Amino acid sequence: MDLLRRAARTLLLADHLQRMETALGEGWRIALTDTHGAVVVGERPPAAGPVAATSPIRMDGVTVGDLRIAPPAETTETMAAARSWVETLARMIEALTATEQVRRAVTAEALDGYREIAQLHRATLELGASLRADDVAACLLAQFSGLSRVRWSAVYRHDDGDAPPRRLATYGEDAAALFSALEPAGLLALLTADGVDGIVNDLHRDPRLAAIAPHAGALMVVTLRSHGTGIGYLVLLAPPPSRFEAADLHRAETLASIGAAALHNAELFAAREALAQQILTAQEEERGRLARELHDDMGQNLLAIKLHLQQVQLDLDGAPLSPVIDGVSATIHDLRRILAGLLPASLQSTGLGPTLKGYTHTLAERCGLPVTATVDDFDRPPREIELHLFRIAQEALHNAVNHSGARQLRLSLQIKGRHIVLRVEDDGRGIDPRAVRGEISGMGLSTMEERARMIHGTFTIQGHPGRGTAVEVVTPLP
Repeated sequence: MDLLRRAARTLLLADHLQRMETALGEGWRIALTDTHGAVVVGERPPAAGPVAATSPIRMDGVTVGDLRIAPPAETTETMAAARSWVETLARMIEALTATEQVRRAVTAEALDGYREIAQLHRATLELGASLRADDVAACLLAQFSGLSRVRWSAVYRHDDGDAPPRRLATYGEDAAALFSALEPAGLLALLTADGVDGIVNDLHRDPRLAAIAPHAGALMVVTLRSHGTGIGYLVLLAPPPSRFEAADLHRAETLASIGAAALHNAELFAAREALAQQILTAQEEERGRLARELHDDMGQNLLAIKLHLQQVQLDLDGAPLSPVIDGVSATIHDLRRILAGLLPASLQSTGLGPTLKGYTHTLAERCGLPVTATVDDFDRPPREIELHLFRIAQEALHNAVNHSGARQLRLSLQIKGRHIVLRVEDDGRGIDPRAVRGEISGMGLSTMEERARMIHGTFTIQGHPGRGTAVEVVTPLP
């Protein structure tokens, strides 16, 4: 009955049958009734019997109502016409209803497909948002939170060699404890030796899974593959008496392929970060070595030459050696400036704030530009943070002096909440930030950004042509 009324509303049968009555002529009556005789369409039904032609309406093989047509007068011709029309209209209504059901089914299937595509798109964005392998693994497991059959899940990373798979993340109540119990009971051996890949329902019937069967009713394992090579496993467990279906496996395999790519990218990024850290550490060590050698060898030699020349000048009673002595003094001054740039001793002894103040003062004297330094007082952060922030400030000030055409520079080092904020600004010709990765990529910007990332900070550059440039680093306090 509900199906008939829904079809009548959807197909606008009241309008169609009313127009049919008008077309048949005055006195003709058409009504659609349910199986109980209640009117679905029409003002009042024609009485059943010889004065009305009747035909049942069937949907999905079930009679859901009747269509009745009564002529204005009972004659042989009008009754024949009524019987012909009632059969024709009944079959037409059934055909329209079947077509509408197909349309609804197709629409529902299309909507399901759209939802799946939208979910995969969202999953791709979420999985690609993190560059940490642990976070990617946790995000992958969270994609199954809407699948009621999955109660516990885990991601394992298969490292090179004979080492057992390493668990990266778990999801579900007490999941970590459950997998910790299952791993020595045979789960890890199952993953590596037996190569289970797919669905295993009724765990108690599989002797390989005897240790897992008391805890779960169904198991699904999907191998995480990157470029055709297995790099890990996605393990899903369902409590008894749940069973995994083929649709569950399809979803898991699709998400696993996205997750494997994101996991591989995260590991590549981690390797890149480690390599960059090694390079920068080697650079700092080399700068320290050069600074020590210049100070211990060349610096001492120059100072000895200066003292010797001063003594010669005294012995020769005012010999014209002043220009030579002044030149040596200037060379010593330049050497000290270079040493301060290579490895400022104050950075280790007094900290970042005083070092930046001293560096900006020296820079202002050397380049002839006013350089304003505003530094908050705060407890010293770890040496790594101080070193990277100093190098970023050093590079940003160098760029401003050599490329911006600025009339003045400003540096600030402030504490905002639980973050250190370093900012270097100039009033020079400015840049177009859209060109940062292109025309001006050789100005040390990538190195500054890399240094900021190594201390878990963010690096931004702002600029407008003719309105100066600002470089800012925000890094959390430990």
